[in-house]
Amino acid sequence: MGLYPKKELSTRLSWTDPRFSWTDFVRRWYHRKDVVHVRYEDLRRETVGGLQRIVLELTGSHLRPEKASAIAEEFSFQRQAGRRPGEEDRRSFLRKGVVGDWRNQFSKGARETFDRYAGKELVLLGYEQDSSWTEDTEEKYVANPDASGPA
Repeated sequence: MGLYPKKELSTRLSWTDPRFSWTDFVRRWYHRKDVVHVRYEDLRRETVGGLQRIVLELTGSHLRPEKASAIAEEFSFQRQAGRRPGEEDRRSFLRKGVVGDWRNQFSKGARETFDRYAGKELVLLGYEQDSSWTEDTEEKYVANPDASGPA
């Protein structure tokens, strides 16, 4: 069956296993050296460099900047969704294309619940510095759809 020994396969949890959660996934994979970690936020901020890093880590080969730029353009939010980042379609998997807008979707209760179950993982992954993100603030998080994108 390929890459994994049979014994390891029999003990893995699948995405559909009720015992599997996002926090389990983060804890199991974050510290592994044999995986490439990719965050949407990082790719939006530094698309060409991010693609070059991913290809180098996966293959050991260097991706030319012009090739990375062409890939970034082909798979940009605007090209894939057919609309500019910031133009929301709640029915689409490609909802809005804006870094950080998830913060605006959580009520205070939802933030507190998410923090209780997965707050440590948000900090581990660098999405938050501590649990203060759960506090109500006067202003909503303002995401700038044009702040980053394919470079």
